Amino acid sequence: CAGAGIVMLKISQKVIEAGIMGVKLLHEYPNVGLTDLEEVCVRAQSLIIVLSEGSLSSPFQVFLIMEAMKHIDTKISVVPLTLPSFKFPLQAYFSEYLPETFREKSDSLASGLKAFFKR
Repeated sequence: CAGAGIVMLKISQKVIEAGIMGVKLLHEYPNVGLTDLEEVCVRAQSLIIVLSEGSLSSPFQVFLIMEAMKHIDTKISVVPLTLPSFKFPLQAYFSEYLPETFREKSDSLASGLKAFFKR
């Protein structure tokens, strides 16, 4: 994702100066799956979640946001970064798309996503 690459360029020097262990982009790890996202969040000091067109139709990004929100009060800071192509979800996303796509998880996903966007 070009947006993530630009963020990396802008923050890398500050991260090094702060003595933080480093910055990782999840798309550099093709073997990270949905079941690995909890560990990603547990290990992270902070997460910058880049939101672009199609982000909310990606199960990977939806579940990453959910996992991040589970850990937000205990360990990590979560920073949403919206690109110009991103459209905030309308009510139909929560009432129609999530139940059709994620079935039994739609209620917990909806509450986590709403909390994420209210921050």
